[in-house]
Amino acid sequence: MFTPVSWLWPQAQNDKEANFLNSHEARVGTLVGLLDGVKRTGKGRIGTIVRIYGHPDDSDLAVEVRFEDGSVELYWYDELRRMEGSVQEAKALAS
Repeated sequence: MFTPVSWLWPQAQNDKEANFLNSHEARVGTLVGLLDGVKRTGKGRIGTIVRIYGHPDDSDLAVEVRFEDGSVELYWYDELRRMEGSVQEAKALAS
């Protein structure tokens, strides 16, 4: 059995707590960032959800994320954090 994400110690970047993406928040158009430790081959770690697979009540919800380099990659919802504002504002906070 896996520990729910909400029970894990929050990951932080630049001394700010990460906003874990809740499965019910996963919607097309939501701005998201990769949590620390999640690897990606393309450029950028911030993108927008473009497609959802599964139901929010299922633990295996997956989403396709389009990144600023134009690539689309598939992630589990618990590998992502919710970002506030625009892509430019989110990039400024992440750097």
